[in-house]
Amino acid sequence: MNQFWATFRTEVRSTLRRAVLRWRTRNLGLRPVMRNIHGQYALTRDGEVVLLSDPPFRAYELPLHPVPVSGHMQRIVYILAAEQDPALARLIPARGPDDVTCPDCGGSGRMIHPDKDLIEQGHTCWCAGAGWLPDGMGPFEFH
Repeated sequence: MNQFWATFRTEVRSTLRRAVLRWRTRNLGLRPVMRNIHGQYALTRDGEVVLLSDPPFRAYELPLHPVPVSGHMQRIVYILAAEQDPALARLIPARGPDDVTCPDCGGSGRMIHPDKDLIEQGHTCWCAGAGWLPDGMGPFEFH
């Protein structure tokens, strides 16, 4: 298969996967918030954060159901949801007395990198823009 058809096939599959995720999110009555390599993160009507994994294209693997998300990814989704709709700010957990200032951004909520070509200045930090991390949370701790 030449490069054109390989690229075309990849683009079509990617577009179909996104369309299936949008359809599943809408049919389940979820509010989409963010998407990453794991799938679509969304809020239920009750404010629970769920993950809809990217759908496979094998009939025997369907249907896939939303999986509840907790920990740091839940916090990130709440912060991003509040940016999209300020009424959802009530879902963001309050900073506790033992929570630490984010070591990556120094509390600004924005990544700072000396090489402007490497990372866009002002890109949201690991703390999701809050400027702090929950007490006891180490780097790359998702759950």
